[in-house]
Amino acid sequence: MTTSIYRFVYMEDTDCTGVVYHSNYLRWWQQGREAVLGQQGLVDLFASSGRSFVVCSVEQTFKKSARLGQAIEIRTIPTVESKYRLSFDCGMYREGEKDPLVYGKVEMVCVGRDMKLVALPEEIVNDVRAIDVVVPPKPKPRLPPPRRRPASAVPLASGLPHVHPIEVYHEDTDFTGVVYYAQYYKFCERARSHMCGMGHWMTLVQSGVCPVVVAGKITVKDGANYGDLLEIRSVPKIESTHRIIFEQTVVRVGRQIAADGAVVVPTVLVVAQITLVFVKLDNGGATKNLVALPPPLLDEFRNRYGMDIP
Repeated sequence: MTTSIYRFVYMEDTDCTGVVYHSNYLRWWQQGREAVLGQQGLVDLFASSGRSFVVCSVEQTFKKSARLGQAIEIRTIPTVESKYRLSFDCGMYREGEKDPLVYGKVEMVCVGRDMKLVALPEEIVNDVRAIDVVVPPKPKPRLPPPRRRPASAVPLASGLPHVHPIEVYHEDTDFTGVVYYAQYYKFCERARSHMCGMGHWMTLVQSGVCPVVVAGKITVKDGANYGDLLEIRSVPKIESTHRIIFEQTVVRVGRQIAADGAVVVPTVLVVAQITLVFVKLDNGGATKNLVALPPPLLDEFRNRYGMDIP
C-alpha cells in the first residue's frame, strides 16, 4: 500500500529559475516518511529511548519540475531491509498526472543518542511489514543524449579537486543534533557555484540558460555537527556535450567548538554524485529544451583548473 500526502508549492520552495529547488523535494519526502511512521511516535521514541532515524543514502531522478502554486502528491512505500535499516520508495506527482516529477529511494538506519546503530523498534517493523505493498514499476530515466566523450579526454587535472569551505550553523541541524541530510545538497550546490564561477552562473541565467539537476545520489557515512568546519571537494566530469557529473565529497577538517588540544582528523562524511544539464529559460522559468554545455563554463574548467577538454 502506498501512503500519500498532498501539498502546494509555495514561493519559499522555488529558486530564481522559477521551479522548485532540487533539495526541497527531499524535505517533502521526509514529510511522506513521517506520515508512514507516525510523527508523534518518532517524537516519543526519541524522548523515551534516544533512538531516531538518520538517512544513510539517497538516490533521485528528476524528470519534470514542480512550479509555484501547483498541487503535489507525495507517495511513499516503506520496506524493512534489515534489522537496522528501512528503505522508502518515493515519488512526487502533479495532481492528475500519471508520470512522476521526481522518483527515487531513501535508506535510513536507526541510531541511539550516541549515533551508533541500534535495532529497529519492533513496533515499527511490525507496522511496516503489515503494509500490503505493491511496488509500481519505475519509469526508465530519460537522460540527455549519450554522445559521450572518451573517458581519457578528461583526466584529473592539477587544479582539482576544487575545495570550498563550509561552516555548520544552527540552521543546518535538526532535532537529533546533526546536519539535516538535505543540507548536504545545498552545501554541494554552493561549492559547484563557486567552482564554476558565480559571475558565469549569473551571466548564463541572464542570457536565458540555466543549470538543472537531473539526477542525484548521496551516501552519508557520518553526520556533521554544529560548529564543524567542512570542505566540499568537487571534481567535474564531462559525460557528453550536454551533460556534466560532479563527484563531490564532504570532509570534516576542523571544529569551531573543540576540546583544548583536540586534533581533528580529516574525515569523509558524505559522498555525492550530481548530474547537471543546461536548459533554456522562458518567462515561466526552466524549460525542457536542452542546450550544449556553455563554452564559458568549459573555458573556466580549462583555464582555471587545467582540464584537457577538446
